[in-house]
Amino acid sequence: MDLIPANSQLFVLERNLFSVDFREYKLSEYVNSIKDIYEYIIIDCMPQIGTPMVNVMMCADSIVIPTQAEILSAQGLTELLKHYNVIRKNSNHTLRIQGILITMDTGRTIVSAQVKSMIESTFAGKIPLFETRIPRSIKVAEACLYQQTI
Repeated sequence: MDLIPANSQLFVLERNLFSVDFREYKLSEYVNSIKDIYEYIIIDCMPQIGTPMVNVMMCADSIVIPTQAEILSAQGLTELLKHYNVIRKNSNHTLRIQGILITMDTGRTIVSAQVKSMIESTFAGKIPLFETRIPRSIKVAEACLYQQTI
């Protein structure tokens, strides 16, 4: 297994690719050059629509959409799905959504329960929803602070 963690340099990527022709295909070119040596290639990208995310959707077979159990994150799903549909229709016809994964779930709060209910009612039957919920944990924030694994 090889791992290349994301870092703040991804912000620079967008700026560097701004004037590059066919910039949306740069990750596809790289993935195509290495895909025969891996069974799976998992790419984590920032939760914002931009060149990095478009590159990921252009080269992926499928995507998992993590969304926080918070209203702004859930509303961002709609925007992401617009881009997904455009890319699937015009470029990557085989791209599919593996499912929506609810993260940072604070199961005991009203907000979390309402957002999960909203996601379930909005996307049920249209997009698979993972049954697994990733709980919010202070350990994740502490690990980041101390630059350690969880």
